[in-house]
Parts: sequence; structure tokens; C-alpha cells
Amino acid sequence: MKQYKVLIIGCGALGSRHLQAVAYLGAVGEVHVVDSNPKAAEVGKLRLQELSDLNKAIKFSWFSELNDESANGDLCIVATQADIRCDMVKQAASKLGYKKFLIEKIVSQSVEDYQDLMTFCKINDLLVWVNCKSRAYAIHEYIKSCLNVNEPLLFSVIGGNHGLANIGVHVVDLFVFFDESKQLKSFGSQIDPIVHSSKRGPQVCDLSGSICGYSDKGSKFMISFAGDNKSPDHTTIHTPNCRFIIDHFQKFAYESHLSSDWQWHNIAIDEDWNVSHMSKTFVADILAKDNCQLPTLSQCFLSHEFILGELLVHFNRLLKKEDNYCPVT
Repeated sequence: MKQYKVLIIGCGALGSRHLQAVAYLGAVGEVHVVDSNPKAAEVGKLRLQELSDLNKAIKFSWFSELNDESANGDLCIVATQADIRCDMVKQAASKLGYKKFLIEKIVSQSVEDYQDLMTFCKINDLLVWVNCKSRAYAIHEYIKSCLNVNEPLLFSVIGGNHGLANIGVHVVDLFVFFDESKQLKSFGSQIDPIVHSSKRGPQVCDLSGSICGYSDKGSKFMISFAGDNKSPDHTTIHTPNCRFIIDHFQKFAYESHLSSDWQWHNIAIDEDWNVSHMSKTFVADILAKDNCQLPTLSQCFLSHEFILGELLVHFNRLLKKEDNYCPVT
């Protein structure tokens, strides 16, 4: 069996969870981790110690700089903050020869940088997937199987959260997955006059309020996050023939169909949605099949284009700045 080499750039909150997933795989022989922050490296090492199913045959190597890393690996996972994520992909491809990437969202802080990365990846024949993992939930795959792709749908996510940008990219990508949209447009937003700080550092933040959009086939979506609390959000989907309610926090869902006179029925959910679990399958599939359930870089562009484009003017207004970058990660 071929033994693969995986490079992980960024070993913080998410990178260390990808590390746990990769450390489980029998087909992986080497894992190299790059992070300039010694505390992040310690987090990664501690999380390896948590594993009961660690592949003890893996050789782990730790580096503080990408320049110290050797070439010729099979997959690069980029879990840095968004401001350097595109540059890390380019460096790993140009300097080290990596061709396959799994990268965290938000991919970039501007639409222009995202487009530039797509061009770079196309020229260099790179395969890139974005960790908008909600597409891969079994409950969402089931819901999609119930939808008629020719019928417009109404989609809403409402809760007490502060993540219109960070969580919003996930939400809009899920809408695109259900709707198979090719184009998204805004029909209005109401953003709270406050910038919410992030636990991921003083240079990044997020917004609350409401944003609305529609697709080229007439489907509509709304994301509404309250700015004064952090109660879990819930998702609703409505079409002419079926309805769904999903609470991802409590892991319950209900469905209602025209064919059963709109009676509500419970849908059982028994899934592990943690990155440390789901990335096991994503990484294994990329290494073995050059494919996985995550959206590709180009497929995930629609959600990023909408969220970054819709929120940029509000970030600039509230932060009293004038540039093309949303300070998110």
C-alpha cells in the first residue's frame, strides 16, 4: 500500500482537528506540520495524545516556517487565517510541488484574491477543495434527494449568532448545494451598527444582522443573526411539495410533505460533524480518488462572492476604512 505524505499549514483550532483526522489514517506514512506559533504546535501535539486510534506508524515532523519543509508531498491542508491562506496555497504549490489541497474557509478576505487564486490553480492544474463540510451531512443529502431541482425553494437560517461572514459562507454554500444555483444576487441587508470581536485574534471580526438573496432560478434565502445573544440557529426549507426544519445544535429535524397532507415527521440524526471525524473521509477520498464530498474551489466561489461582496461595504463603513478586504477568517 502506498504511504502518503500530508502537509498541514496552520495547527490552531481547526488545523489541529485536521491533524487528528489525518493521524488516524492507515494510508498516511508522514505528516508534516508548519506553524510559526509555538503554542499552536503544542495544541497539535496535545491533541494527538488524545487519540485512542492514532496510527502509530506515522512519522510526525514539526516546522516553524514553510521554507524548512521538504518537497514532494501528496496533500496540503491549509488551516491558517484567511489573510494568508491564498499565499500559502501558492507557496506550497510553487516551492514544494503540491497539487492537491484541502483549505479552510473563509478562503480569502476579498473576491479579487479568490479569483486570483482560482486562476493560479487552473494554470497550475491544482485540485482544491474547501472545507464547507455541511454539504456532506447525511441529513442534507437526504433533504436534497427530496427536492425537485426545477422548483424554487425558500431557505432561511435564523439564530442568535455573530457570524454573518464566517458562518454565512457555510449557509450560502448549503443553499447553493440544495438549489444548484449558478448565480446569486442580493435583495437587501440590514446590518447591526456594531463589529463583533473574534476569539481568533484582534485583527479579525464579524457582523450580525440580516442579509437576503435570490438565485437565478428564483429561489430565495435569508440569514438573520441577532447581535445581542448567541443562541443556536435553526434552518428551514420550504418548497411547493415539502418542508424541513433542522436544528444542527440539538441534532433534530422534521419533514412535512404534500403527499402526506403536510403532517410533520421526525428525521433521525446520528452523525459526527466534527472536523476531526469528517476530515478522515475527505482526506482518504482525496488521496485515493482525487475527489471528495466537499465543494471545489470554483464551486465554493458563489458563496464567498455573495458574502464578501454583501458585507464589504458594511465593514468599511463601521470600521471607517476604504479597501477591498473583509477582516474575517
